[in-house]
Amino acid sequence: MEHGFMMPNGRFTTTLSDYERLKGEYLKRYNFSPRLFYPQTGFLFQFELKTLKGNKAEVFINTDKTVTKYMKADTSLFNIQSWRHHILGAIIDFNHRKNPIREHPSDAAEVVDLEENDDLAFSVIRIKDEWIQIECTSFCGVSCPDKAIRGWVKWKSKSNVLIRFIYSC
Repeated sequence: MEHGFMMPNGRFTTTLSDYERLKGEYLKRYNFSPRLFYPQTGFLFQFELKTLKGNKAEVFINTDKTVTKYMKADTSLFNIQSWRHHILGAIIDFNHRKNPIREHPSDAAEVVDLEENDDLAFSVIRIKDEWIQIECTSFCGVSCPDKAIRGWVKWKSKSNVLIRFIYSC
């Protein structure tokens, strides 16, 4: 089976350079901007599901959720996961300044102190409403400091996702 991805006009492309060359036209014409595009893992796209009816999945194909398209739900080309299933155990990144790690799942909780230049990876160990409990994890050559770093960050605010999923180095 040939690996690659389908552009919004139905053209199949197999390389990142094709995607880079063509995406401007498609972004403009079709308002195509998936929640995530990760070429390092064989062209991983992440869309948000709007509805699922029988064999049809309606997904938002842009981040501002104004355009939807239908996809077959019973295909091996993609899978549908709940947020809970996708987040638990995931490696994430987030903006430490805007969304600091807190001792407890509350905006009023004490902030966990991080070094300004810490380049750390975190795994999700628990979900509580709009908060996730995270802990520092060694990933892609990045090690955790001697002192354990664990705490809570918001993963969403209303319909906005505040974290970024890390799928490869």
